[in-house]
Amino acid sequence: MSLKRIQKKQILKDLKKKMVFIAGPRQVGKTWLALQIMKKYKHPQYLNHDAVEDRVTIKGKNWPQNTDLLVFDELHKMPEWKNYLKGLYDTTRVRQKTPVHILVTGSAGLDTYRFGGDSLVGRFHIHHLLPLSPKEVMRTFPQYDIEHLLESGGFPQSFLEEDKGEMARWRSEYIEGILRFDILTLASVQDLNAFRLVFELLRTKVGSPVSLNSIAEDVGISPHTVKRYIEILEALYIVFRVSPFSKNIARAIKRESKFYFFDTGLVKSERSIKIENFVAVNLLKQVYHQKNIKGRPLHLNFLRKRNGQEVDFCIVEGDQVLELFEVKANDINFSPHLFYFSELLDLPGTQLVFDKDNARETNQLR
Repeated sequence: MSLKRIQKKQILKDLKKKMVFIAGPRQVGKTWLALQIMKKYKHPQYLNHDAVEDRVTIKGKNWPQNTDLLVFDELHKMPEWKNYLKGLYDTTRVRQKTPVHILVTGSAGLDTYRFGGDSLVGRFHIHHLLPLSPKEVMRTFPQYDIEHLLESGGFPQSFLEEDKGEMARWRSEYIEGILRFDILTLASVQDLNAFRLVFELLRTKVGSPVSLNSIAEDVGISPHTVKRYIEILEALYIVFRVSPFSKNIARAIKRESKFYFFDTGLVKSERSIKIENFVAVNLLKQVYHQKNIKGRPLHLNFLRKRNGQEVDFCIVEGDQVLELFEVKANDINFSPHLFYFSELLDLPGTQLVFDKDNARETNQLR
């Protein structure tokens, strides 16, 4: 059976209007999704910048004239890739009666919101492809095991692997691929050992506010270097930050953020923290969906007061909190902190409780 990704239908619609970028973690299924989309075209062309022969074709633009879909994989590794796409997009719109559709995928650098310049403004739609969600899995595997989804991290190759030894082997190779290829070649990190230590420390600090100074002391590097290393991990879709919500931007920046892994299987902590990470990924997925499809300025944050009262997650639009979420491994009693913030802000508060067999939404305030 073939897994179905939620974005496929919308991407096919968006390709008729603009270029489409698919961004997300390595091995999350971007190329597989692109190949599925290619099946909807008569004369598609797949070009991977990592392949020497494809690089020649890309540079010379010498694909067949009847091509109706161009799929570029890892194109962000090409110098001046944004100007290349701008020129290609603009000229095909002018010179061809039926413009060729353009789909671009990549694991790093593809999210142009992270970079300066306006060469692609108005010319693309972006879709973030994240690990499999329970909804996506249940479409194909109605009796899926939530524990298996937690352990696999929702990455297709890992999820479809029934042997735990092979799953562990996949993750080990995945980590080494990130540290030895992406970090050394794309990020130009000189001290790989220090970078690895920061990476390993973050695996143990999921769900807690992270102090850059504390990590810097543990590793023996400057807080500025720690900040740079974490930003690299974010740019490569390995970790993502959840910042404390505050209408005062300066105050929010000064406060310590939490960091979660796109691959829940990378979390080195008790089961309750893995569950929290799992929920964080799926809430972020919903935030991206609303941004990518509807253009809503949503963000994933958490709430904390100076007296220690805290709620795990909140969905924010602009500067307004929309909904609150608290995650528990097996405690079905309402969190007093969730109740407090729900009453204070007059907002829905949802407590998610995972029992030993499955995941379920047990109660919602209001």
